[in-house]
Amino acid sequence: MKRTTLLFLICATVAIINVRAETESIDLNLFPVKGVLANDPKNDTCAVQWLDRHQGVVMAILTLVYVLTTAGIAFIGYRANKLSRQHLDVAIELDRRRTRPYVVFDIVSKLGLIHAVLNNIGLSAAYDVKVTITPKLVHALEGKDGPCGLTMNTIIFLAPGREITDFLGRSFDFLKKYEPPHFEGSVEYADADKVRRSEPFIIDLSFHKDIGYVIPKEIADEVAGIGGTLRDIAGKMKR
Repeated sequence: MKRTTLLFLICATVAIINVRAETESIDLNLFPVKGVLANDPKNDTCAVQWLDRHQGVVMAILTLVYVLTTAGIAFIGYRANKLSRQHLDVAIELDRRRTRPYVVFDIVSKLGLIHAVLNNIGLSAAYDVKVTITPKLVHALEGKDGPCGLTMNTIIFLAPGREITDFLGRSFDFLKKYEPPHFEGSVEYADADKVRRSEPFIIDLSFHKDIGYVIPKEIADEVAGIGGTLRDIAGKMKR
């Protein structure tokens, strides 16, 4: 665009100089204005002679008009190309955002059991997934109080739609271990173009203290059977 502008200025300057130089030498008295306007045939010869005598200024004016028109067309084309490029960039960015990975971390309770969940709900794979959380997340299990595997390890590859869970313990034990059960952190990961992303999260499980739940019939029957077996064993031991 800078070269086009410079060329336009040079051509316009030359054309203006030619017009000015030629105009200074024009004898307006030789040009039969009234006769031409009146369409008088007698003045046709004079008009031709005037144009022939001042053909330099006529050509300079036509050149100036040509330069201005060309510059206008070039400017319009430049603006059109710039707008097209901007629209293309916006379309590419929208498609990149639509197909990007989107990894979320959560702590959920289901049927009285607590799980840590890592899920890629995006449309492409995530790489080098790392979860940081405060306070440190550990298991609330008897004989196992080690750190949560999802927060301790870096996951090299997480496919789109993939979900990974880690059982943390029973709701009662977990809520007793963390008081208050409030967690903050972020999930950091990269997309296929190695662009790093971060998704912050805030998790508060205080409301679970007042939530009841129903154990499915199959599990309830199993628990009742275990309870009956334990009672039988206790009775035999007393004998």
